[in-house]
Amino acid sequence: MERTFKPLFDLYGVSTKTDTFSSLVQIVLSDIADPGATAVVLKSIAVKQIKNILQMNDHASKNYNLYMERAWGRGYVFTVSQSIDDYIFAFRNCVFDFEPSVWVEFVFREQDIWRNDDMKSVLSSIAEDEL
Repeated sequence: MERTFKPLFDLYGVSTKTDTFSSLVQIVLSDIADPGATAVVLKSIAVKQIKNILQMNDHASKNYNLYMERAWGRGYVFTVSQSIDDYIFAFRNCVFDFEPSVWVEFVFREQDIWRNDDMKSVLSSIAEDEL
């Protein structure tokens, strides 16, 4: 399992010696119907989880950047490391099947982080008030 996740973790500076790694392994194992699954099946499920994490990161980067840039400064970057933590949280708590937009909304609503559409309205109102 470590050989599958390690390249992703190395690429994004995430340690495999953390609870995060253990949580991802548990997620992969929980997604297996057959306890005697082969290494190929395990790797396939692990790759699926990695793709899901990257999809969440991509969705967050494109649809929540206005709020985060306003809160943390221009050029804020959604890290894969944070997306891994968000994915684990959503996997454990979200009752919906995986859909990047739904899971990101679920995680960010808990943190009161606004979507770009909502931020555009707020920023527009602020600009009008300043006139």
